Amino acid sequence: MIPATYPIMAGLDVHRASISATVLIARDPEEPIVHSKDFSALQPGLLELRDWLLSLNCGTVAMESSCIYWKAPFKVLEDAGCTPFVLNPYDVKAKRGKKSDHSDAFRIAHLSMHGIVLPSFVPSPPIRELRLLTRGRTVLLNSLRKIKNQISLTLDEANFKFSVIATDLFGATGREIMNIIAADPNPNPRVLANQAKGVLRNKIDELVPALSGQLTAVQRFLLKNRLKELKQIEDHLQSIEIEIESFIAKNQLESFLAPLLSIPGIKRVAATTILAEIGTSVIETFPSPQQFASWAGLCPGMNESAGKRRKSSICKANRYLKSMLVQVAWCALRAKNSPFRPFFQSVKARRGANRALIAVAHKMLRIIYALYKYNTVFSPAALIKTETSASPGDQQHTDLSPDFIKSLTQNEQDLALQEVVALSTHDALTSYPLAPSVNMEVKKPKVVRTTSRKKTSELSSVPINSLQSDAAPVKKRGKPRKNPMNLISTDT
Repeated sequence: MIPATYPIMAGLDVHRASISATVLIARDPEEPIVHSKDFSALQPGLLELRDWLLSLNCGTVAMESSCIYWKAPFKVLEDAGCTPFVLNPYDVKAKRGKKSDHSDAFRIAHLSMHGIVLPSFVPSPPIRELRLLTRGRTVLLNSLRKIKNQISLTLDEANFKFSVIATDLFGATGREIMNIIAADPNPNPRVLANQAKGVLRNKIDELVPALSGQLTAVQRFLLKNRLKELKQIEDHLQSIEIEIESFIAKNQLESFLAPLLSIPGIKRVAATTILAEIGTSVIETFPSPQQFASWAGLCPGMNESAGKRRKSSICKANRYLKSMLVQVAWCALRAKNSPFRPFFQSVKARRGANRALIAVAHKMLRIIYALYKYNTVFSPAALIKTETSASPGDQQHTDLSPDFIKSLTQNEQDLALQEVVALSTHDALTSYPLAPSVNMEVKKPKVVRTTSRKKTSELSSVPINSLQSDAAPVKKRGKPRKNPMNLISTDT
């Protein structure tokens, strides 16, 4: 029998209108004592549930993450001083034919009591409130994009091709033209073209035929309503942006945004979204950057059987965090002198653009972990100095990996490799042929191209003491290819 990790544990099967609760009191090696009771999911029922759990001296409660119904009992129990756990429904799924409310609550309590399943990450209350604001902003942005597409399709259907001449349909000129079209049943194309502003004044003659379409009464009605809806969504976005900034200032979260804003490609909106998803206790919650990337769903899942590893896609995880990291990865690649572009190009040549983009997002997430770990901002030289500040041989120096060095510029690679050598043992340091000079040149290993798809040499797999040695030549396997011209008979 598995020993109990917690002496007492409660399991909740939460529904929209009711909650089934089961409390287990461990008596190893005997069977635990079981207490079960049903409660209403309304506020009086939640308070009754709280009092019942406290009367049994049960301070640890586990519940299944069922839609959003777990949030209300979670908040009530958290305010009462209990320690609520939220479990992944996939980990506590019941077998077919053996499912009921009380059996689900018993199974949740039993698995949690013995530490068989681990709780999901739930941030602190201020971060949860910020998350509501940022996710609401994401929903409004999606609605704004949808409304703009509908307006553009309505104008194209009526043969108003303003977007063919101008790049931004929703700029100052485009909005003025759309307001006139929505109000006037028979607009004059010349009058519409004269609304052009800025550099578009040079294209008035080209705008006249592009604005010669005709809207029906129904199309004009839809266009007018959609313009009103567009204005409402933009007003809501502006108000939610103001609320987010005031919330950050009120809860003193500006210091957590500084490391994020120092990374190329991440601006204010992206930084607030990332902070709302990962929280302020990244280092305490995730022991390693690998676990942090796995939680974010930016690394491939494990699919191995009979000693063979099969291809596997990235995991389904926090879609808000993952989509934002992919967007900032694109922005970082488009930045001038981007430190991520060489890494992206190297992965793209082998794995394609999509996988390379995910790899860049994965690298950025691990950089975020390092910035919070060492309490610094993004700077390769500063990161190297921070990681090498402790004594040689410390385990924390393993974060200075060859993958990180490979993403730096040549001068920064030279400095990073020196610091790696300094962290090695004295014997390895004396046997290393390079002098401790900042301007030393490091000869990169050759990459031998073969017909197979396997990687023959990478910086991450080359030992530090062999960085100057060239890769050994690889003989081509298989029979030599025959020349088709030699197969032609000369007897003719």
